[in-house]
Amino acid sequence: YILNTQNKGERLGIDYKNDEFGQLEIRNYHLTKEDFSFSISYPAGLTLEEILDQLNRIEGYEYEVVSHFKPVYFDKKAPMVEIMKETYEYVTGNDGTPVTTTGGTYAKMMPHIVPFGPSFPGQKGIGHNPNEWMTREDLITNAKIYALTLYQLSRKDTEL
Repeated sequence: YILNTQNKGERLGIDYKNDEFGQLEIRNYHLTKEDFSFSISYPAGLTLEEILDQLNRIEGYEYEVVSHFKPVYFDKKAPMVEIMKETYEYVTGNDGTPVTTTGGTYAKMMPHIVPFGPSFPGQKGIGHNPNEWMTREDLITNAKIYALTLYQLSRKDTEL
């Protein structure tokens, strides 16, 4: 019933997409004789309460929330985000407009942490797959971006 869907929560009535923050996704299925569990990654703009309200409408099923992390949201114009964007652009010469995902991130574990990771042209969807890879040149570019970003964030005058 759930496994044979597109992993967007359609059959549970929780399919949700936000133009800025992305699509709700269901993944990490674990099926045993006694139990069926899965993870839901949902974008900002939707709340856990809204998801639970919909799940409560489904008859014949019981569920339990084992853990929960709210979606991470930062204003793209926040000073810290602007510094990260400018540093990326300075090092790469590419547009550094921040993008969002619905995936899990270390940033959910601590307040005031912005998930800041590499994304270069032509690499959409390469992360978190079997045989995940990155070229040596991209690793070096990332090191430059991270080092300069940390330096800029530590300064009072943050102009590049």
